[in-house]
Amino acid sequence: MAHKTPSPPSRPAHLASPGAIPPRTSSTNGPSQPQKPAVPPLPESSWLSSRHSSLAASVTPAGIDQVSSSSPPTATHPLSQPTWSEAKETILTGPYDYLDSHPGKDIRSRLIGAFDAWLHVPAPALAIITRVVGMLHTASLLVDDVEDSSLLRRGLPVAHSIFGTAQTINSANYVYFLALQELFKLDELRDKEGGNGKPRGEAVRIYSEELINLHRGQGMDLYWRDTLTVPTEADYLEMVRNKTGGLFRLAVRLMQAESASTT
Repeated sequence: MAHKTPSPPSRPAHLASPGAIPPRTSSTNGPSQPQKPAVPPLPESSWLSSRHSSLAASVTPAGIDQVSSSSPPTATHPLSQPTWSEAKETILTGPYDYLDSHPGKDIRSRLIGAFDAWLHVPAPALAIITRVVGMLHTASLLVDDVEDSSLLRRGLPVAHSIFGTAQTINSANYVYFLALQELFKLDELRDKEGGNGKPRGEAVRIYSEELINLHRGQGMDLYWRDTLTVPTEADYLEMVRNKTGGLFRLAVRLMQAESASTT
């Protein structure tokens, strides 16, 4: 009697394949032949040990000190080699520059000039604040046009219809951080002039708070629009204070932080 090979145990019904899996074929519909690796395989234990050694060698005490230090990297550090160019910067700021080259009514700059009649902000600090508020305003319009599916802005095609939605959003976010970098110059100006009694980093704190308010207001406005929700009067007024009033409030608060006037 011939020996009968036992059949493998059957799978439960819920694990059974709905159909036979066809054999793998190449792009020419012929049987796919596995290729031999060009490099002999390395045992996993050797790979792990070499990887661990490499990581351990790269994190030396000197490397840790360099990362934790606030000083710029030395000339021998790979990150110190300049690779960012003006051409690359122009690519990133393209959507922003496009809209900024067609200015609006410039109400915010006029507001800053009016409040300066009382606050008397030093001219260099006032120039930085005016620039930051303008950057935020223009960048926020780029995002607004995407979120509102707008076709025109200031009588011209919206930026994302020219540069694409992804690049336009990235440009707007990039300018948010460029504006943040500008605010660090306020502390430098104060240090040169002996300070005005205000804590360092005050402008950055104000900037962070008001950007949070701006996004809260915009987020609720979008939610009500997309869900056909009618807000309460109190919620609507809160949205207006956060969204519409945010940049005006940011400008005045930054001026107060840089003003030496007490009246």
